[in-house]
Amino acid sequence: MNASRLPVFAAAAVVLASLAPAQDPQPGEIGVSTPVITDLVKKWGSLQTRISDEYYEVQIYGGFHIELADAQLEIRGSNVLMLLDIDTMQETRGKKQVGDLPRRGHLQPDPRRRLSNEQIRARLEGTLRAMGRSDGLPDSPLANKSLDLLRYIYCEGGVVVVRQGIEVIRCDRLWISPIDDRVVVENAELRYVTGDGAKGEVTIARAPRLTKQGRRWTGRDVTLTNCTAAVPHAAFVIDDAEIIEHENEFEIISRGATVQIGGTSLLPLPNTSVFTGSQSNFPVKRARIGYSNRLGMQAQVGFGQTWNGTGGVLHEWLTGRSANEFRGDWELGVGWIEKRGVPLDGVLNYQAAKLYRGSTEAFFLDDSGVNIREIVRDRSGSVIDTENRGLIRTQNRLLFGEKTTLDLVAYQMTDPSVWSEFYNGAFRTEEVPETSTYLHHADGNRLFTVGTRFNLNDFSYRDDRSLADRFIEEEPVATYQWLAQPIGLTPWRTPIIVDLETNVGQRRSNYDDLTPGTHVSDRTLRLDQLAELSAPLQISQVNVRPYVSGRGTWYDETQDGTAEGRAALETGVQLGSRMQRTWSWNSDGERRAVRHVMAPKLTYRNRFHVDDQPGAFYQFDATDQLTQQQLVRAELRNQLQKMELVDGVRQPRDFLFVDFAQDLFPDRARDNQGEALGLLYYDFLIRPSPTGLPVKNLTYAIYGDHDWKQGLRTLDTELGFGPVAGINWTVDYRTDRVVRGAVGVRATTQIFERWDLYAGSQRDLDRDTWLAYQFGIRRNDHDWTIEAGVVFNPFTEQTTFQLDFVPKMGGIDRPQRDRLGNGSLQSPLRSPH
Repeated sequence: MNASRLPVFAAAAVVLASLAPAQDPQPGEIGVSTPVITDLVKKWGSLQTRISDEYYEVQIYGGFHIELADAQLEIRGSNVLMLLDIDTMQETRGKKQVGDLPRRGHLQPDPRRRLSNEQIRARLEGTLRAMGRSDGLPDSPLANKSLDLLRYIYCEGGVVVVRQGIEVIRCDRLWISPIDDRVVVENAELRYVTGDGAKGEVTIARAPRLTKQGRRWTGRDVTLTNCTAAVPHAAFVIDDAEIIEHENEFEIISRGATVQIGGTSLLPLPNTSVFTGSQSNFPVKRARIGYSNRLGMQAQVGFGQTWNGTGGVLHEWLTGRSANEFRGDWELGVGWIEKRGVPLDGVLNYQAAKLYRGSTEAFFLDDSGVNIREIVRDRSGSVIDTENRGLIRTQNRLLFGEKTTLDLVAYQMTDPSVWSEFYNGAFRTEEVPETSTYLHHADGNRLFTVGTRFNLNDFSYRDDRSLADRFIEEEPVATYQWLAQPIGLTPWRTPIIVDLETNVGQRRSNYDDLTPGTHVSDRTLRLDQLAELSAPLQISQVNVRPYVSGRGTWYDETQDGTAEGRAALETGVQLGSRMQRTWSWNSDGERRAVRHVMAPKLTYRNRFHVDDQPGAFYQFDATDQLTQQQLVRAELRNQLQKMELVDGVRQPRDFLFVDFAQDLFPDRARDNQGEALGLLYYDFLIRPSPTGLPVKNLTYAIYGDHDWKQGLRTLDTELGFGPVAGINWTVDYRTDRVVRGAVGVRATTQIFERWDLYAGSQRDLDRDTWLAYQFGIRRNDHDWTIEAGVVFNPFTEQTTFQLDFVPKMGGIDRPQRDRLGNGSLQSPLRSPH
């Protein structure tokens, strides 16, 4: 279930408690309407008040409609009874209760149960916080006084509670007793709403009776569903349910749960404990079927559940802390690829608040096919034809307070092509696999890191995802950084800043067994110290930051077998400014304004002294590659901005953005192959206001870089507009050293509110061939989505048709894993999995 919001039971108590009349009737006398009541009760059939025992009664018959603007809350029904504390009312008004007998100096005993205003407020606000409301109870004199008076509320007859225009409760009878911290609802339909407007997600709970005591709701024969139909398409039916309020989420404990489709029970579920903010209790996570011209028929289904109970017991045994801190879920995927076999994959997720979080994933396939994606051959050029394919990876973080963390990552693969074939999304977007352990400690502007990285496989990858000839291991390496530390003042009273970085550790190359040549050991202990002094100041409207830095590095092993040190000195200055001007005017009775921001920046760097050439040292990273260099970079950024409403907040938004940067090399013969001009970088964006345009959305962007000697290096441009004929369009063009002009077109639209259509293609104009294309349709229902689409991948010359089914019932929209080797459908309507 999505991050849920409980209905406004507690807030209803505040509304009804605010009905205290301004005048008191005599004991047993029936009172009449007062100005306070008429301000809050918009409609009523018959209203009466009376004193009974130690309570002041307010009764409404024949229909009522109560409204409280501060809480944006409405309550409607047939009859309501409210009991107010008579003693508190008399004390508040400074009056003695009418008809009270003399007590001869003896004090009346305190009531057995009396709560202060603060205690009642804490109980009611606890429920509101669990609903995700940050505003809490209204802080007004009337609401605060009502908290002291409120003792009991009973509503009956078609009771409806509406919050911010959305119906959240419908029931026959409702009891609220703040003193007992108890709420009872009979024949109830509760709606937990997330999102905004008509597109918000709704989860509905129905039960003959629900009881809330403290932070715990209990009920039997509870039905949970996302479907608003009278007979839901899909639902959970729980014999015995508990809903426990936590900070901004709920824990649902189910015993004897069953999945129902169309009112028919299909699948019994084990007893589970689910936290609605981050977990789903629907057992089917995904289902997919498709056909590929390279791989044949394909199918995949994923199952999963939580393991909060077992994990909580282990967590408590290991840490001695509460088992309720633990959150965990597991998932098992089973697939079938006609020309490859039956892939199996599983993942185990676990976390405990402020202690640790992590996941462990495994994959296995007895492969009977051939590889078709990026990596098909090993370093020797031989085709990779491993049959038993597998991968295990685990990623974990341990938290030792707010300042210290320990990261543990491990990868183990049977062969180098597993990653590209079956984890293609991670292959393209995530960091290359490595096994590492790093401890981080941050305190203010100081950061200490110590760790090691190594390789559990006999192969490794470059940053461009091709196979590498070696993996650089750290055994271990420690780094200490002291950032932006003021150490004094200049004569003109501006600060002197020091930045320090100390790095010490041992590195070595772990060569692939298939890498040709003799592999000489390059294990090296390296000590590196970087120190930078800067004196930032402002001259008129210009920010000036002169700096000088020095780096000293010592190696216990170099190419000639000796120990050696080297030094590198650098100096430079950065100048920048920010100028702006605003033009404002009145239009249609509204104040409008446009702001122009211009930010020029000039940077000069001169690394004027570097001992020895890089070839004298073993090469591990940029520190070993240092050479002398001078560089000047000139940049100019322009922005035109207007105030617009973005996500409900008025903020500046660029409608025109232009940025240029040019590199210059004073020593061109040494640093840039004789060319004084380096690359020119450019970035341009325009997105005008829809006022006066034939379309609501119009955006044009162009960015890239230019080589003055060899011409255009990269150019990307994109035009988005729509809707035109109900369709949103995107047209883009790209050219670089590899693709000499490619045009892409994408179109998306929505029909009948729940259907999404999309299509896209990219064509190489120079070679007159299709680079890629895709099209599809998706249906978004209450509790599931289903998507059908076709994707063409020119790299593998593979055309794939897929039918993708993702249940949403009772869960959040989490990324779906694909192990069929096709990747996701990649529709423009959603981010890639």
